[in-house]
Amino acid sequence: MKRKLLSLLFLHIGICPLMYGQLLKQDNTYTYFAELWNIYESYNKGLRVSIPAMQINHSGKLSMPCLFEASINNQTTVFKGRDNNKHKQLRSTMVYLHPDITLRMYSEDPPGTPTNSLPVRPMNFVIRAGITKFLHSNKIDAGNPYFKHYQFIDFCVAHYSNGQGNSHFYKDSVTSSGDSIPNYESGNFSTNYLRLGFTKGYFDKRRTNYSCQVNAQKDFGGLGVFSYDDAQIHRYGYWRLNCLFQIQSAIIKMNIFGKSYPWTLKGSYQPEIILDNIEKYFGPNKNRISLRFTLVAQNLNWRNVGFFAEYYTGRDYLNIRYYDHIRMFKIGLIANPTYYKPRVKSETH
Repeated sequence: MKRKLLSLLFLHIGICPLMYGQLLKQDNTYTYFAELWNIYESYNKGLRVSIPAMQINHSGKLSMPCLFEASINNQTTVFKGRDNNKHKQLRSTMVYLHPDITLRMYSEDPPGTPTNSLPVRPMNFVIRAGITKFLHSNKIDAGNPYFKHYQFIDFCVAHYSNGQGNSHFYKDSVTSSGDSIPNYESGNFSTNYLRLGFTKGYFDKRRTNYSCQVNAQKDFGGLGVFSYDDAQIHRYGYWRLNCLFQIQSAIIKMNIFGKSYPWTLKGSYQPEIILDNIEKYFGPNKNRISLRFTLVAQNLNWRNVGFFAEYYTGRDYLNIRYYDHIRMFKIGLIANPTYYKPRVKSETH
């Protein structure tokens, strides 16, 4: 069953770009509602490919056991408000599907032990369905894209797994401390979650965008093939609180080889904490807290490719590998055809 679901997921990612050509003509890009959706793109992760340096379980220095890590995001709009919607509240509402695949190719697994086949072990499969709603009064000036404040809520339901069917742990295998050994090659990881988030943002006089986002997440099971694996009980956690603090710059002119180019920069800090009982998690340190720092640079003359650098510390976020504590620094490319484009009041429209 899971194989069929994953096949449908890949089919969705392959076909959806072909559907964009069937959309209606774009709205005016210089209206209140068009700018709301432009701002929304600043929270879109985009497709990322990177070369990571890692430290696993506090052993040794940062090394490069991974050849690459890739995150494939392809959010597809089911409904998004347009300037010609009769009701203003519908103009600021979106319904979406969001498949997300993360894969990591190892050259050493575990670190220091070469793996000849260079397998991807394992892949993240997440599929979300959600709704986003910007909050505003019906009395706003719909023709003004240069407002100072905005806020929106987002709610989604998701299934998250690695597509593996074997036992979560190797049978009859334990460490010297008596803990079971997770099956990182083919062991099952599966959960579902509900996530509710609130974001509030502010523009200064230069149109630099400062924002804060808070997300509460509840994992759950009991859905047959969409299950919460029993081995994760009191280990993985059911409740999470996630925050995002983000600064998105206005247009920055950079001189490169004597020529001036327009760029936009984005910096973010993202802490997360697990709130409930995880007494069965291996070892005395339960690794409840993770921290992520990200910097993105986008040249506005380019179509959709930019650069990013990221530092992460906490539980490994690659599904069943959450038993490992990792420190990771990575640099790479980001591709997003609908990235955020800063506005300046001197633009004509």
